[in-house]
Amino acid sequence: MAGEPDTNEKARRPVIAERAGKSEQASAFRTATDEETKGAEETTALIEPVSRTYLDLTLSGSRADS
Repeated sequence: MAGEPDTNEKARRPVIAERAGKSEQASAFRTATDEETKGAEETTALIEPVSRTYLDLTLSGSRADS
């Protein structure tokens, strides 16, 4: 998917903290970014089905906002 980090980029995320000898912060940063990525992927997966449902309801004359 466009905009997603490749495996190498994902592995480099905490490199500054690790190089500075702050591996505990690097681990926390890695965990946080993985959680954020998962949340973004879950949200992205909802966009198309919700949009389709909205359009189907709207085009059939039903209310799509309730």
